[in-house]
Amino acid sequence: MIYLLNAFLILMFFVSFYLNDKDILSPAFLFSTAFLFSSMWAVLYAGRWELGLHMNTFFVIAFGVFEFTAVCALVRYLMRKRYSSDPMHNFMRQEEREIPVILQVLFLLFTMFIAFYTARILTRWAGVRLLHFIEAGKRYDRLKFDSHVTFRLPGWLSTARLIPDAGCYWFMYSMMDDIVLKRKVRPLKVLIVFVCMFNSLLIGSRTNVINLVMAMIFFGLNAYQKKRGSVNVLTPKTLALILLIVGFILGTFQLSAVLLQRSTSKSFMDYLAMYLGAEIKNLDLFLQGKRPVSEIWGSQTFRPLVQSFGKRLGLKDTTYTLTLPYRSVNGFNLGNVYTVFYPFIYDFGYTGFVLCTALMAFLSQMIYEISRRTDGIIGKVFTLLYGGAFGAIVFSFFSNKFFENIITIGFAKRVVIWIGFEILFNHMIREKRQKEMLQVLTLQ
Repeated sequence: MIYLLNAFLILMFFVSFYLNDKDILSPAFLFSTAFLFSSMWAVLYAGRWELGLHMNTFFVIAFGVFEFTAVCALVRYLMRKRYSSDPMHNFMRQEEREIPVILQVLFLLFTMFIAFYTARILTRWAGVRLLHFIEAGKRYDRLKFDSHVTFRLPGWLSTARLIPDAGCYWFMYSMMDDIVLKRKVRPLKVLIVFVCMFNSLLIGSRTNVINLVMAMIFFGLNAYQKKRGSVNVLTPKTLALILLIVGFILGTFQLSAVLLQRSTSKSFMDYLAMYLGAEIKNLDLFLQGKRPVSEIWGSQTFRPLVQSFGKRLGLKDTTYTLTLPYRSVNGFNLGNVYTVFYPFIYDFGYTGFVLCTALMAFLSQMIYEISRRTDGIIGKVFTLLYGGAFGAIVFSFFSNKFFENIITIGFAKRVVIWIGFEILFNHMIREKRQKEMLQVLTLQ
């Protein structure tokens, strides 16, 4: 059955590709490609994992990918009718303006301060020296699996850390436009992005840095589409570059775990297989067992929202951890990830799986369409928003990153910060132009 699933996903890969005018950045293409990629790894390890794949697992993955593609196509069709008078995407006409150096310097200094203070707080809590910040970050990251230890960063620091997180996307967008469209590398912007990524790593998790890397890929391809004046950019050269980037990421993935002092006793291929293909086997094992009863509505799917609003709704315990048991087959550790469909079924059953998949597809395509068809601040902010969602869509084969990372209060605050950056930036540009005009009039 796993081979039949693989064949079906190959079909959906081509359907989503041509249905979206060969736009490799469209949500449907990313979603189907991600599951195809994962299923290929599952095929390689099918014998070792005893992956016969039951009919209900086949249905969940096959129908989920089909439904996601169909909902995206419907939203795209309706949006094209809405904007039928403007056949050209507005994003292709948008040109990123140079960010004032003073703004770059101030942001860099602020990020460096936040990074230093984060390291200081965590190392003091962990009882280690400042230079052992990686060890402190690893201990802090483990708290997400322990509901008994309640240490958290100070409230003001958690809020302040949102600014470098949001700003990284903003500066990254500008940096990739400079590189692709203007063929210029701005060292200060590169340094800002690097420091922001380092700041994210201080709390011991690779997730946010991976999201930033995925956003960088999106912004680069987005700029390349603007440069070519077409969404169809899948040339042999582009494909080779994408494969090279993917290969580099996979090649350094285990190394990043070592740098973060994580246990990596597996071989290189087994380590990748656990992260890239075992989700399908884990989902299959989960679906064959008795479905758990979720004590809190949407506890696995909407955990960040439950934690944000739970107490206001009268819930007693909102500090719970996700129910993600580790599994193994024939002594092979499969990890504890189950694809994006696991929390949908865990919380709401098969009916909820259909509804949640449709909701995710609708939101993904709407964000993408608005980012492509709207100019000004709205267009820019929605492009940044899709940059943040890009990694979540790609890693749908891995887990529920979309509702865990995007549909959250924290991400909403990022959007507010982006709007604030744009308003400040536009104000500084206007001030600069007014001064230039005043100088010209004075000389005359």
